[in-house]
Amino acid sequence: MDYINLLRTIFDAYLTELNSYGLEPSGGYLLPYDFEEAIDARHWRYDDGPIDINGRGIINDMVKSELRELTNDLNQWHQSLQRWYAWNKVLQPYNTDEVKAWHLRREFLEPFVFYCLFQPSSSRDRFTFVVTNAMHQVRLMVENGYQDYLEGEPKTPDELKKPKYLTRRKKEERLSRLISIWPEGTELMALLRTIDDEAYKKETSDYRNLHSHIIGPQLGVGHVRSIVRSVSEHTTMIKQPNGTYRKTPTGKMVPSYGFGYGTPPLDLEEARLANLEQYRRARECYVGYRKLLAVGMEAMPPAR
Repeated sequence: MDYINLLRTIFDAYLTELNSYGLEPSGGYLLPYDFEEAIDARHWRYDDGPIDINGRGIINDMVKSELRELTNDLNQWHQSLQRWYAWNKVLQPYNTDEVKAWHLRREFLEPFVFYCLFQPSSSRDRFTFVVTNAMHQVRLMVENGYQDYLEGEPKTPDELKKPKYLTRRKKEERLSRLISIWPEGTELMALLRTIDDEAYKKETSDYRNLHSHIIGPQLGVGHVRSIVRSVSEHTTMIKQPNGTYRKTPTGKMVPSYGFGYGTPPLDLEEARLANLEQYRRARECYVGYRKLLAVGMEAMPPAR
């Protein structure tokens, strides 16, 4: 019963904090789909072919729907960061009691933190996917001789059976070439590469990657992976003519196990500030994409 009462007290404090001024990120959400009219005003490939129930073409809807999802995801990240900020303030007085703080973080905070820490990596890849799809369609409409083919797509039935998936680096190189005909494309690529950069991975102990594939750092308290297995070249001590011994490689590989400091937990406020900066960069990238798309569509014919 005491724990239940504590949860009620904590949640009431959270609601008060959530309703206060000064939440981060400040500012409002992205406007809901304020781009649709501009996209509908242009004639897209296949507009004379399959149409939806509102009479719009299939490519038109693809460009709009994927931009909607970018908008939705950034707005959800915005909301989750504000809740992370509020919970950090509410739970800060309990940090001196590690057990109680751990329970409260698990109860209220960790789902928001987990979601936010995954967003820089997924947003970078999502931007690459969406911008590639849309600007490829723009080039099909404005450039004579431009082919409806994207690098990495299968060219033969045999390749279709064993598809090859491009790495992030290859996809971004493909995108860079695709949008290089516009100055805004160069600006966008520069913005894209600031998201999920090496500095951020270091600040968050590569949280997203480690939690996706092995064991990632804890939040607030608890070290992980204090014992590490590694493989190295075996050495032996060989006596030298002067009577001393020297460590000499044998050419054989052997596993070894060692104690270490392990991966320390993330400081929740430091991680929040690092993630907040990534969100701001993603918002700049979103604005850059909208600018690039608008410039590209200017050269497209008007809708019929």
